[in-house]
Amino acid sequence: MKVIIEMDVDNSAFDDESTEARRILAGVGDMIDNHAYLGPWDRNLKDINGNIVGSFKVIDDQGRELT
Repeated sequence: MKVIIEMDVDNSAFDDESTEARRILAGVGDMIDNHAYLGPWDRNLKDINGNIVGSFKVIDDQGRELT
């Protein structure tokens, strides 16, 4: 399995580069841990201001997205 994360860090929430990215990535880790790859997940990643800044997905070895 693979976890694919895409995040756009070109807005004001990322002025302190490491803090906001770390907060969002920690949230992805929590979602994966809490659902143990069983999903479904909120696949939209939101910054502290509520703006959608990215997404993540889990795919199997054949490239199929796990839902």
